[in-house]
Amino acid sequence: YVQGAVKVRANRRNALTVLARLSSHRLDLREIIVEALVDHFPQCAHDVVAVATETTEHLSRLAETAFLRLESAVKGQVAGLLRSQLQEESVRLAELHVLVTGFLVEKWRQRKEKKPLNSSDLAEYAKVLGNHAVALGRSGRTDQALVCEREVRNSFEGLVRKDRRRHEPDYATSLSNYAAYLSEVGQSDEALEHAKQ
Repeated sequence: YVQGAVKVRANRRNALTVLARLSSHRLDLREIIVEALVDHFPQCAHDVVAVATETTEHLSRLAETAFLRLESAVKGQVAGLLRSQLQEESVRLAELHVLVTGFLVEKWRQRKEKKPLNSSDLAEYAKVLGNHAVALGRSGRTDQALVCEREVRNSFEGLVRKDRRRHEPDYATSLSNYAAYLSEVGQSDEALEHAKQ
């Protein structure tokens, strides 16, 4: 069974590599590839990321289009699968990372609108929002990253008041990230203030 799974994964990656290369030259295949990704994204999500990292940027663009077309439940499944895999910085996958983290933030916001979050859930929401800020920052959207990180900082500031020992490391990270984004947008004095906290 294990050998069969390894062989399937290798075949899938080989096929995706060929499709990525073909999509550079055969524009007529792009829509077909997107439709295939929409139909099979949960099964090949990890392989798409691996191949997109190694090949031309066309596969990552096709993956972005496919992700946007997924039904919400499938999009949630794919976002969950890719959440940790997209943490590594990749120029080719920067936009897919923004889409995935943006979807996860939106799901938390919907949950937050239905009922107030308890401390554990608020901490998890802030971490997801922080990941989205990182994705935005890596894609060059520093102003948007700053807005997200401000909300992260504010969330952890409130959580630290309730349980310093548990939330202080995340609060410190949010202050550091917030200061970095402030510096990137030219607000160096304010960045220094937050860095000192």
